[in-house]
Formats: sequence, structure tokens, C-alpha cells
Amino acid sequence: LYALNADRQWDDRGTGHVSSCYVERLKGTSLLVRAESDGSLLLESKIQPDTAYQKQQDTLIVWSEGDNFDLA
Repeated sequence: LYALNADRQWDDRGTGHVSSCYVERLKGTSLLVRAESDGSLLLESKIQPDTAYQKQQDTLIVWSEGDNFDLA
């Protein structure tokens, strides 16, 4: 998981596995990223219908959440 920082550099937040499920707290289907190493939750992000999610290469999903917050 990478997040684009204020300097437009990618910050490494860890390697994990992506799944999706309904998250009651977020009231919607969400992307979940769990760490490969210990299964801890690295990301819980509600899927937005107006967000473009792009699959790049075989194992990369890229999208933006709000202004200047890109994830991969």
C-alpha cells in the first residue's frame, strides 16, 4: 500500500491483500487491505461510485480519495 504525500512522493505503508466487504460503520462496501505479515488492517476505504479505480500491472490498484490524496 502506497499513499502519495505532500511532496508528491509515494510513502510505503506495507504490503497486503485486498478484499471488499460491506462495512456497517462506513455504511457501504469498502476496500480492505490487510498486511501480509500479520493480517493487521492497513486500509479501510469506502468504495465511492464516482471514483475511478484503475488496475495497473497484475497486482496494483490506483485511485484518489479527495484532493491530493492518491493511493496505490
